[in-house]
Amino acid sequence: TTTTPPGEQLMKLQTTPTAPQQTGSTLPVGGVFAKNLPTGVTSVQASATAPDGSVYVLADASGTIGSTPVPGTQGVALLKYDPAGKLLYTKVLPGEQNATGFSLAVNTDGSVAIAGTNTTDPSVSISGIPTPSTTSAFVQVYDSTGVPTFSQTAPALGGASAASGVAFGADGSIYLSGATTGSVGNQIEQGSADEFIQGFDKTGKATFTTQY
Repeated sequence: TTTTPPGEQLMKLQTTPTAPQQTGSTLPVGGVFAKNLPTGVTSVQASATAPDGSVYVLADASGTIGSTPVPGTQGVALLKYDPAGKLLYTKVLPGEQNATGFSLAVNTDGSVAIAGTNTTDPSVSISGIPTPSTTSAFVQVYDSTGVPTFSQTAPALGGASAASGVAFGADGSIYLSGATTGSVGNQIEQGSADEFIQGFDKTGKATFTTQY
């Protein structure tokens, strides 16, 4: 399991310690490693341990992380550590303007899915046509090496959508859950505020949407 003191450290703990604590260690019993999070991370939204013992961290960020600028006022970053605590990569999610992460899931093959919510800035085209701000849930999937597999949004017609969770199916499909004040996937609105689940295959093609 992992614990993440806000704005300070990532700590990995063994659920059942298999070795005694080393003399002089500052880690608690069962501690595997503790690492300071990179500059630019403003909060940790979720973490998960992969089958090989590596640790994924989903964080909100601003400014820059390493040499990578964070788009908008706030963006979302994915950090991966090996089982010993070495930072393998930090990825700032592309295509977001003012975003927050919410949930992540790790599949048995080491691929990872990230769910969050992004709000775009209002804009005006060269011809003077305004585009209002929109708030939409999104899901992005990466393989075990960090290569992007797909990125999709779940826009809501006539309202907003926000992510609440993400999960892998046994066949590698991805399920995004969230809340909406509009219609997601052309579904009929059930009330002023609904929940939804949207499914995607391995390539990112939407397979179904249920709103309730």
